[in-house]
Amino acid sequence: MIDLGKKKAGAKKLELVGFSGGGAVAILVSARRLDVSGIRTVAGNIDHKVWTKRHKVSSLTGSLNPAHVADKVSAIPQIHYVGERDKVMGRYVAESFRSKAGKDNCVKIQTVPGVTHSRGWKKVWSELIATAIPDLPLGAESAIHRWQIITSCSAELTFC
Repeated sequence: MIDLGKKKAGAKKLELVGFSGGGAVAILVSARRLDVSGIRTVAGNIDHKVWTKRHKVSSLTGSLNPAHVADKVSAIPQIHYVGERDKVMGRYVAESFRSKAGKDNCVKIQTVPGVTHSRGWKKVWSELIATAIPDLPLGAESAIHRWQIITSCSAELTFC
């Protein structure tokens, strides 16, 4: 699906964007591709081991944990947006992921004021998506096509 959309758009590079569990998918997919030039997660569950421990819920046995590939994607410029009032997926999840990346100069975390896990993102999204990912080479933005990976219970790929 990603290759088809990339070919149709004539893109050479991709930026993957994922919300909640889609953030995990964006990172896991990026770890398997050579054409990803940027990653954005929004309230992403990007270290589910830390998340399940904090919330005292059963571990996600059998699920791939993006934190296990953090070192593999550490050279890809990325930004992880965290809602200031998010009680579901706090900043500690993104901080844990970044600590596992080894070198963290390409891994940025931005707290978004007034936003919860599911409320407030629509209001700020156009501004966030219009901002270049830190460390993304100048001029690269025009050659990139974004894939948004959105989940609640299942993943859905939307080409923008």
